Amino acid sequence: MNGYVITQAMEFSFLKEIAEIAHIPYVDVANFNYEFAGMGNALQWLLSMKAYLPDIQKVNLARALITTARYHLAQDILSMVNPEKLQPEQEITYLITSFITRNRLEPGVYCTELFEKIKQVIKRKKISEENILEASSLAIVWHLKTGTIDLQTYEWFKLCGKSIAEKIIERKTFKAKLALSSFYRAYAMVPAAINDVSETRLLMLKSTHFADILEPGNDLETVLAETAKKTVLESSIKEMMYVSQKWDEAEEYAMELVAFDPYWSVNYQELAEVYLKQNQYSKALEQYQHSKQVGLPRITFTEYMIGVCYEHLGDHQEAINNFKNVLTMDKTNISAGLSGYQISLKYDLESKEYFREFINHWDEQGFLTPKHKEMIL
Repeated sequence: MNGYVITQAMEFSFLKEIAEIAHIPYVDVANFNYEFAGMGNALQWLLSMKAYLPDIQKVNLARALITTARYHLAQDILSMVNPEKLQPEQEITYLITSFITRNRLEPGVYCTELFEKIKQVIKRKKISEENILEASSLAIVWHLKTGTIDLQTYEWFKLCGKSIAEKIIERKTFKAKLALSSFYRAYAMVPAAINDVSETRLLMLKSTHFADILEPGNDLETVLAETAKKTVLESSIKEMMYVSQKWDEAEEYAMELVAFDPYWSVNYQELAEVYLKQNQYSKALEQYQHSKQVGLPRITFTEYMIGVCYEHLGDHQEAINNFKNVLTMDKTNISAGLSGYQISLKYDLESKEYFREFINHWDEQGFLTPKHKEMIL
C-alpha cells in the first residue's frame, strides 16, 4: 500500500491508558495537546499546518495519527481531503484509511459503500496487484468477522483476490510476497467459517511460507517482515483454538509468539487465552501477570482478566481488588463494575456498595443495557 505504513492500529481506549500512566489529562492526550519530544514534534507541527498540506500529505498524516490511536484527529483530517485530486493508487489508500478510522471509532458500522468505491477504482484504473490483494484481504476479513461488508461485495473481492494471488504467486518481489502472505491468511478464514480444517491449514501454510521467504532490503521492510510473521503466528493460534481445536499446537504457536517478541504485552495475553479456554486458570493467571509486568498496551484488560482468573481460582478478595483497580484506571469499565458487584454480593458486602455507586452512576447516565441490568438482578 502506498503512503505511511500502518503496522498496528490500536484500540481507541489505548489513549486512556496513556493518560493514566503519564498523568496527562485525557482530552490533551486525545488531541495531541501536550509537550512532546522527539518525532512527535513533527506530527504536532504537521497537525497545526493541516489546512495547508497537499491532499496526499493529509492522508499520510491521518495514517501516522492512526498509529498513535488518534482516530478522531485522523477522521477530521480525512474529511478535508478531496479524493478527486489523488492518483488512483492514492485514492485506494485514502479509502482504506477511511475504513480503518471508521472501524475503530464506530465498530459494527456498515462499510460496504467504502469497498464499493474501492471496487470501482480497481475496475476503472490500473491498480497494482499487490494493492488489490490488500483491499481484498480486508474485505474478506471484515465480512466474515463482523458482517459489515455485504455478501455481494465480499464475493467480488474474494474472487478478485483469488485470481490476483494465482496470477502473481511466482513473483519474487518483497511487496508481492508480503501481499500473498497477508491474502492467504485472510482467505483461510473462508474455509475456517465452515470448519474445513484441512483447507484452512493448507492456506495458513501458504501464508506462513510467504512470510518465511521474505527478504527485507531495508529497515522498513525488516519491520514489515517481522509484522507478517507475528500476524501469521497470531492467526495460527486462533486456527488451532477455534477451528482445529488442537490445544497443544495452539500453545506451541503462542509460546513461539511470546519468544518472538517478549516485550509486547499482548503476546502473553494470547498465551493466556489458550490456557483460559482449557480452564487452566493458574497458567492463564501467570501469563496475565507477565503481561502486566511488561505494561502497555491493554493494561486495563490485563488487570480485569487477572481478576477473572482469581475468581475462578476461588480467591474472591483478590478478584475484588483487581476489579477495583480496573475502575481506578477506567471509571467507565462496566464489566469490572458488574463482576466486582456480583462477587461482593456473596463475599464482601462492604465492597458491594463501592461497586453499586459506579452502577448507579452508569444507570443515571444511560450506559447500562437491559442485559447489564439483568446481570445485576
